[in-house]
Formats: sequence, C-alpha cells, structure tokens
Amino acid sequence: MEAAPFDSLEADADIKLHVGFLIATRKRIPRMTLASPKGGMEVTRITKHEVFVVRRRASGRYGLLNNLIEEEIVAPATTRSWNTAGETPAL
Repeated sequence: MEAAPFDSLEADADIKLHVGFLIATRKRIPRMTLASPKGGMEVTRITKHEVFVVRRRASGRYGLLNNLIEEEIVAPATTRSWNTAGETPAL
C-alpha cells in the first residue's frame, strides 16, 4: 500500500480519507478521475488492489463509498478509513 496516496490532504471534520481493498480483479479501469458530486466523493488513485477515495461532507452527510467503487470499477470491495488501514500491518 502506498505511504502517502492522498498527497497533502489530511482528514478533518469535513474530509474523510478511505481506502477500498478490491476483493476480485476489477472489470473496468476508469480512464479519468471518478467523482460523485452529489455524494461528495472523489477517487484520487487506483492501484491493482486498492482504490483511494476522498469523501467530503455533502448536505451534512457522507455518500455511500462502496457503491461508488463497486458500480464504477465493477469489482467487490471492502472499505476502511485511512487511519485504520494505515495502522494495519502489511500482509
């Protein structure tokens, strides 16, 4: 897993950083940055096994992260906050 996949962004009350771990081989590789303006989400990086997402509070709520990953990349995933994933030892 990358050491700093979010560049200079840091989590705060309005920004949450997440990583989605792809459970299977992705069926589609997006050619551009994926975003869900309504849900306040933006995929910032995609690797072979991970999807890095910035979630911003939109209308007082956060969007459904796994839906964005699974619908756009067409691969099942499990998602964790960057704080949790960053503390998980490499397997």
